[in-house]
Amino acid sequence: MRNDSGQASLEYIVLLVISTLVVGGGAMAVKGEGLAASVLAQFARGICVVGGGDCERDRAPCVTGAQTTSQDLVVVVAVVRLAGGRTIIRQRSSDGTEFVTLVESGGAGLELTAGGSISVGGAEFGAAASGSFSGRIARGRAWTVPNAAAAESLIAQLAPAAAMMTGRGRPPMRPPRRSVSAPPPADITFGESGLSSIIGGRLAAAGISFEAEDLVGERLDHRTGQRTLTIARRNELLADLSPLPASGVEGGLRHSELYTLTLDRAGNPIDLGVFDARRFHAGAKLPGAVSTLVSGVGSLPLRQGMLVEVEQHLDLSDDASRAVAASFVAALRDRGVGFGPAAKVSEALKARINSDGVTLVRSYGIEGRRSGFGGKLGAGVGLAGNYQRSVERATLLDARVRGIDQNWRARSDCLRAQ
Repeated sequence: MRNDSGQASLEYIVLLVISTLVVGGGAMAVKGEGLAASVLAQFARGICVVGGGDCERDRAPCVTGAQTTSQDLVVVVAVVRLAGGRTIIRQRSSDGTEFVTLVESGGAGLELTAGGSISVGGAEFGAAASGSFSGRIARGRAWTVPNAAAAESLIAQLAPAAAMMTGRGRPPMRPPRRSVSAPPPADITFGESGLSSIIGGRLAAAGISFEAEDLVGERLDHRTGQRTLTIARRNELLADLSPLPASGVEGGLRHSELYTLTLDRAGNPIDLGVFDARRFHAGAKLPGAVSTLVSGVGSLPLRQGMLVEVEQHLDLSDDASRAVAASFVAALRDRGVGFGPAAKVSEALKARINSDGVTLVRSYGIEGRRSGFGGKLGAGVGLAGNYQRSVERATLLDARVRGIDQNWRARSDCLRAQ
C-alpha cells in the first residue's frame, strides 16, 4: 500500500530545498530584473519543475532574423485556376542555431475574370476585376542546423539557385559550387490543406485586392515523436497606385491566426498554442527593366514595414488546465475549415491562458523586394498567367515575455544576439 504521507513529505522537502537555492541565488540576479522579480521567477520555475510541466518555454531562443524567398506561378485557362509555389525560409536564433524550412505548395480551383491587365516588376496596369476560389495543399520539411555555414550548405542542397541567398540577402563575391549531394533527413515534416479565395479589381492607375485563406495541418517532430495539430487563418488587404505603367506605390495589411495542439509520443496533449500576427508594409514599385539598368536600384529594399507577433502557450500537464481546455482540444483533434472563427476559444480558456500561460511578444522590421510578370484577359471565361518572385527579410526590434511567474521582462538576451 502506498504511503501518501511519506510522498507528501518528500515533495515538501524538495520544494523547501528549491526555495532555499532560489533565495540564495537571488543575489546574483541579472541586472535590470531586480532581486524580488528574480526570486519570484526562480521560485515559480522550481514549482514547475517539481510538477513536471514545461518550464523552459519563456527561456526558449528567439528568432532574431529571417529571410523568405518565394516563387509562385498561376495559370488560368477558361475558368480553371492552377497554382504552384516553392518557398525557402531561413531563420536565425539567438542561440546561434539556424532553422531552414522548405515548403512546396499547389492548388486548383475556379476563377472568373472581366477585363484585362498586364503586370511587370510587381506592378499592374489595366482595367479588370477577378475572383477565385481554390483548394490548396502544401508539404514541407524543416531542419535545425548549428550555424550559418551549415544553413548555407543546406540551402544549396535544397535548391542550387537559392545558394545565392545569404544571411542578409547579399550575393557572395563568386557563385557557389553546385552541390550534388542530397539533403539530410528532415528534423520536422508537415503538411496542410484548405481553402483560399481572392477578390480583386483594378481601374486604370488604382487597384485593390483581398485574400483569405484557411488551412488545417499536422507537424511531426522526428526527434521527439511529438505531433502538432494546427488550424491557421490569414486575411490580407493589398492596394496600389500606378500613375505610370508598371511603376508606383503599394501598401498592405495582413492578419494571421494560428492555433496549435501538441501531443507527446503517446498521443497525450501537452501544450496549447495561440498565435496572432499583424503586419503592414508600404513601398515603391519599379519595372524590372529599371531595376536592371539603374545602378544600385537592385540592392534597395523597396518594401518596408513592421510585423508584430503575440504567441501564447498553456501547459497542459496539470488537470485544471486540461479541464478548461477540453472542448478546445476536442475541436483541434477534429479540425475543419469553414465560415466563422478559425477556432473558438472560450472565455474560461482565455482567462486560463492569461493567468497561467506564457506570453511572448516580438516585433520585427521587414523589408523586401518583389518582381515578376503576367497578364489576364477575359469576360467571365478568361486566360491568365502570372509569375512572381519575392524576397523578404525580417530583423528583430524588440522581444518581451511574460513567464511562468506572470511577470513581464525584456528578452535582452535575444536583442544582444543579433
